[in-house]
Amino acid sequence: MSGFADGYLSVSPDEHAIIIGIDFGTTFSGVSWAFSGQPNDIEVITRWEAELNYNSDTEKTPSTLLYHGPYGEPSWGYGIPAATSAEPLKWFKLLLIDHQDLPREPQSSAQIATARRLMSEANMEPVDVIAGYLRRLWNHSIECITLSTGKELVKMCRFHVIITLPAIWPAYAKARMRRAAQEAGILENRSAGETAGETVLSFISEPEAAALATMRDLSNRPNIKPGDHFVVCDAGGGTVDLISYEITDTKPMVVREAVKGNGGLCGGVFLDEGFVNLMKSKIGLESWASMSIEDIKKLMNGDWEHGIKQQFDARPRDWPVTLPAGCFKPGPSRRMMKKETITLNHSDLLPVFETISQQIIKLIQEQIDGIRATSGKLPKYVILVGGFGRCRYLSRRIQLALSGAVELLQSQGTRPWTAICRGAVIQGLTRNNLALGLSVRVKSRIARMNYGTTFDPKFDPKLHHFKDKLWDEIEQDWKAKDQMEWYMKKGDDITDKRTVRHRFYERYLTAPSEIIQELFHSAATPAPKRADSTTKRLCTITWNRKVNFDTLPTFTNILGKVYHELIFDIEMISDGASLDFTIFHGGKRVGGKNVIVEFEPEGGEAFGRAFNAWL
Repeated sequence: MSGFADGYLSVSPDEHAIIIGIDFGTTFSGVSWAFSGQPNDIEVITRWEAELNYNSDTEKTPSTLLYHGPYGEPSWGYGIPAATSAEPLKWFKLLLIDHQDLPREPQSSAQIATARRLMSEANMEPVDVIAGYLRRLWNHSIECITLSTGKELVKMCRFHVIITLPAIWPAYAKARMRRAAQEAGILENRSAGETAGETVLSFISEPEAAALATMRDLSNRPNIKPGDHFVVCDAGGGTVDLISYEITDTKPMVVREAVKGNGGLCGGVFLDEGFVNLMKSKIGLESWASMSIEDIKKLMNGDWEHGIKQQFDARPRDWPVTLPAGCFKPGPSRRMMKKETITLNHSDLLPVFETISQQIIKLIQEQIDGIRATSGKLPKYVILVGGFGRCRYLSRRIQLALSGAVELLQSQGTRPWTAICRGAVIQGLTRNNLALGLSVRVKSRIARMNYGTTFDPKFDPKLHHFKDKLWDEIEQDWKAKDQMEWYMKKGDDITDKRTVRHRFYERYLTAPSEIIQELFHSAATPAPKRADSTTKRLCTITWNRKVNFDTLPTFTNILGKVYHELIFDIEMISDGASLDFTIFHGGKRVGGKNVIVEFEPEGGEAFGRAFNAWL
């Protein structure tokens, strides 16, 4: 990955831009956009290529791919043939996370195992699959935008693309998503006739995007005032993310994150898996295995997705489920059935819904408890958004858990479903000062991790652990190896574009071909003073800018060896939504073309080579 920072446009009054928000979801994906000249008109992409007519104009399309051999053009979204007997690839968003970094229950998920198997059969990696899907989503979106605005305007406009990511995901997922966007052609140079300039890509967490869309909807309410708190629960297909804010101003709307966000892998797909397990227990594993992929797809899409899943609300009633012809009849005779139904009742379905709902309620309660601990009062609202948030049982169960002490808000129709992609566009407009009328600003956020680096200071027995004592051959002195210096600590209040810079030095006998720095993170509270088992490598920064070695200051140790001393700064810039690092040498920023940033999976080594010391 080249370069560091998420980009933002700098648009002058005589320039034009199109802001595009992409909500790439586990089960469904959506895209919104706005033209800088009409920032209040945020539009949602539809007109999907669809096998079934009624699906073409919905606000999202399934996050699915079907490969037709090594050379065939894949089908995607609603364009996958309804009658196909082939198994489409689903849930591949979750494959962006390394297996060991998934919670224990999703690790054993049959759906994730199926996704990995299909990906392996296609001889592809997660980034390749996601890039293939994003390429088709992007091309369709640009076609729709061009149809809406005309080719001439599109050619005049710069693009700013904002992709949403779960807030609970590790940092390396963002780097992989950036690579997928590049491979998808989202950042490709546009044709020679288009003079608008390069496409800029940035990221926003899914709950913050949902919150921005929600805050825009709340901004004109007379009962919203400074000091009010609210919790946004984004219940999506794979992840459930929560974030809480305090309103600090209403004209324009300005908020600060009130407590550290939380979340989990307990989205709607795990409800789907619970229903599949229920059906297997009802008709038997052999009967389920006798059903074709097409039959299972019809059952899941009809009786479940557009029936029980949305309508079940815990009130006593029976739910008929149609079984396909050819399914084995349960029992010793195992005779083939003609098409018939089985009936599921309240007691059958309640455990499927309650297990997932309890996990989400626990996350909501943690946010409420945090707000009460820091402010002494309850939040005004819990706001439920996301596709899974439309589930009646979930919303009723949350209302029951809140016991009337906190009010639950949930918009009707498709607004909760499109909140994330609309919020991504709002962020792009706001950050580029393109929409003062709908300006929604997050004044500060709360750090979810400790971020910093290791260094080797002079050993002090009063300060350092004896096992860290290390002899430094260069300086001919005792050092304390792998001590931690944190740029930011978990729970810190991060104001807009907080900048922290620290100075380092390295000493060399001969000119190095490249300089390598390692940055670390830890979820521990309090932040550890020395590298320990909680300290994980975040990324490795390699820079190869040519330095005039002979002009560097020198250091001579007590043995008479002369070393050249390279002094440089590492600057961390964070707005809470992104974490970016820049290297300075000789007072000048080292250009992105001279820098490679490689993010590590969380399961990597705990820590590596340290810097020598702070200056």
